[in-house]
Formats: sequence, structure tokens, C-alpha cells
Amino acid sequence: MGKINFGGVKPIAIEIGKHLSKSLNVAVRWINNHGIIVASASLIPSAILIPILIKKQEEKERLYVECVKKHQAIISALSDEVDMSKERQDQLLSYDAKLKATIRSLESEIESCRKQIADLKKEDGK
Repeated sequence: MGKINFGGVKPIAIEIGKHLSKSLNVAVRWINNHGIIVASASLIPSAILIPILIKKQEEKERLYVECVKKHQAIISALSDEVDMSKERQDQLLSYDAKLKATIRSLESEIESCRKQIADLKKEDGK
């Protein structure tokens, strides 16, 4: 038996992967913009919906990490800067309050995504 050359298949597979990734990104943006809830999206097959929700969860987790880093930077700035003006201190505290609210919201959204994914996987198992 001779060797099988998959060299011609690789570029095609890469191209298909690029298009699939673009399609998933478009779908995630559309779902984010339209606020689809999984319960009302029962017509979308779970094989399509689960990867979209996973991508959405990953994006929310990335934003969460970014917000936590900014929160920590504000706390550090407030404790390090002794000669900070009252106005600057108020600005930082206001920004930090908004970050905390965003962090709480993201935690809730991430947990919701996890639950939706688990529910869909459970339904697939039936």
C-alpha cells in the first residue's frame, strides 16, 4: 500500500474552518444583539446552539476578567496615591461602582449561559 497524501485536503479544511468560525461569530453577535433566550429558541438545533452559547460564555468571561483587572487597578490607585485630589478620587470611586455593577451582571450572565448549555446537553442526552 502506498502513502495517502492529504496535502490537498488541508487547505480545504482550513478554509471551511475559517468560514465556520465567521458564521459562529455572526450568530453570536446576532444572538447578543437580539437577546435570544434558549427557551424561545427551541427551533434551533442544540448542535448549533451549544457552540454559540459557549462562545458567548467565553466572551462574557473575557469581559469579566478585564473588569476585575480594572477594579483591582482602581483599588490600587486609590490606596497608592496619597496626594490625590478629591475630584479624582470621586471619579475613580464612581467608575469603580459602575465596574462592580458590571461584574455582578457578568457573573449572572455567565451562570445563565452555563445553565443553558447544561440544559441543552442534558436534552441531547435523552
